[in-house]
Amino acid sequence: MEEIASQVVFSKPTLISSSTRSQVIRCSYKLGKANSSAKLLDCVLKFFPCAFRISYEKELVAYNRLLELSEPSEAALFPTPLGYAKWSPSKYAKVIGRNLPSILTGTMDKVIYVLMLEFVDGLQLDSVEPSEKVALSVMSSLCRIHNLGVVHGDISKSNVLISDEGQNPKAHWLDFASSWTTASEPQLIWERENALQYFSDWVSVDRSF
Repeated sequence: MEEIASQVVFSKPTLISSSTRSQVIRCSYKLGKANSSAKLLDCVLKFFPCAFRISYEKELVAYNRLLELSEPSEAALFPTPLGYAKWSPSKYAKVIGRNLPSILTGTMDKVIYVLMLEFVDGLQLDSVEPSEKVALSVMSSLCRIHNLGVVHGDISKSNVLISDEGQNPKAHWLDFASSWTTASEPQLIWERENALQYFSDWVSVDRSF
């Protein structure tokens, strides 16, 4: 993953979510000048205030690890990370087209940490019709992430997107800000069991994972 280049042009920002530790905005982007004919692509910009630098660094390390070790066929496990940056408040205002929200303001927030991720078109797990296929996809994706040595650290329905809902649902895990990439086997097993218990209340899953 490379630093976001200065020639990346962003447009059409739309707020997706905002919490105490981050803000997520969907944008269109393209490489080159604003008036170029380059194709617009969708992405997500995730902003961390200075106070949550550690969360940003954990997510950055996790995505780099996943990028390094995963096969192209495993891209559906997580949004493809496209870049990272450190922005000033003035840079944020220029790119997003409005001043910093209160979540990112404060005496310490002279730097805002940014992750640029591929936009995944899907539904949060809470909004998906429960089914065995969806549950199996969620657990299978988590186990494949574990096989790459990453503990997600925040098992929640809000951290899973489901695309291609229907015959072949695909689960994409989001938000690696609480993740660990130096996990031991017992930690991986613990999270797997925790996930099985969490999702078994939603729909039965095969406990052979």
